[in-house]
Amino acid sequence: TFGGEVGIAPSDMIGALVMVQFVGVPFAFGFGLLADRSGAKRAIYLALVVYTFISLLGCSLKSATQFYVLAALVGTAPGRAPALPRSLIATSTPRHTAGEMFGFGGVVDRFGGARGGMVFGIVLTMTGSSRPGILILIVFFALGAFLLSKVDVERGRRQAREAEAALHAPENATA
Repeated sequence: TFGGEVGIAPSDMIGALVMVQFVGVPFAFGFGLLADRSGAKRAIYLALVVYTFISLLGCSLKSATQFYVLAALVGTAPGRAPALPRSLIATSTPRHTAGEMFGFGGVVDRFGGARGGMVFGIVLTMTGSSRPGILILIVFFALGAFLLSKVDVERGRRQAREAEAALHAPENATA
């Protein structure tokens, strides 16, 4: 494990795991409020920044105290972050195609997770250390931020509303 690789005692790893769960609960609500106030897109950007910072900190980790700080940071973003893209999809997709879009999003999510894990494993195998594997994940965060920057949320919402209206409009309206 990463903690074992950097000399963290098993009891500290268990304590950090428990801390992630306790920190994650209030931050899940916090990310929800943030998304409500500033939009899911901005909240996703923040989560990507937090994940990047976590990755950088993880690479410089040297003590149990730093491991606990890392665990606290891990608890801040993941709790709500996976729900944010689903929220964005829900508001930008016509209801009659929502099942298809969520299905496609689920497949893309699984594929992305598998690809990240695969790249991490390859880098770990090549270098014999988790640290470069953690750093390489930042590339995925940057790619995600770049792709998200290309998403026009308001346009997607407008098109979803128009598609819904067209679907429910009378077929043979006459003047």
